[in-house]
Amino acid sequence: MIAHVAEASEASGRVLLWLDPGAVSMPQTFDASVRIASAFAADLETVVIDGPSASEIGDVPAAYVSLLGRPRDQRLGLTPVPLARDLLAERQRREVGERAERARVNVSHASAGGDAIDRLAEMCLMRGPWNIVAVSRPPSQELPAILSSILANVSGATGVVVAGRRSAALRPDVAVVVEDAERMPSMLRAADRLVMPGGRIHVMIAAETAAAYDELEAQVRLVTAGAHNCVHHAGGPDYGIPGALDDTLFALRPGFIIARFGGTLLGDTRALSRLLGLAPGPFLLVR
Repeated sequence: MIAHVAEASEASGRVLLWLDPGAVSMPQTFDASVRIASAFAADLETVVIDGPSASEIGDVPAAYVSLLGRPRDQRLGLTPVPLARDLLAERQRREVGERAERARVNVSHASAGGDAIDRLAEMCLMRGPWNIVAVSRPPSQELPAILSSILANVSGATGVVVAGRRSAALRPDVAVVVEDAERMPSMLRAADRLVMPGGRIHVMIAAETAAAYDELEAQVRLVTAGAHNCVHHAGGPDYGIPGALDDTLFALRPGFIIARFGGTLLGDTRALSRLLGLAPGPFLLVR
């Protein structure tokens, strides 16, 4: 899934950072986006997507409360809310721009209107050869479903980046959760790009049976033979038990966690929601 991202010979791609001025700013996601763009010599583009306006939906009534205490009927479409949103968007763009400048990453800004998933899909098809979508929203009940929708419907998205409130993308180490032999080489190459000088790549295996675990472990050791900065975390099959690797991930406190969404570690939105609440580092999720 991310094999072509990690290849050194590939042309530069793009990190598409979806900003949400209406939500709490997540500097952890800003740091993670800049780190990926810097590691892959990629461009960084922010996008603010506004949903349908009140005029597009219809004549929607709204309550208006006067500061003088005299309530009256009012229609949506007044300027204060859009103006505040524009100011918040500009502040987030400025925060991203400052980080990108320090890392010498090219950054641009865009805005769009309409359905967010549709706009992200269109933007990813317009630019290539690869796109990683970063979602700046803080953890919430809706966030896992949004991430699942991006991976399912945005075909041009190679991966999705998301951070929890406790995440810190500036730590040097990277953790890779391997679940199958097909994705393993590309995930390890991506980790090799993301690991910082002096950092280590921590490799863990998520498998439900002993036979599957032994087979993956043999292939991982073969692929990483001679890699001085790879650390293997011996374990065993998890037998499909949710959260089997949680304690190990929390103890390592990596700067990035590369994992598959829809697999053994993150089988559904509930598992993702649990890890986002406690994860020590941002996630790079692949299909």
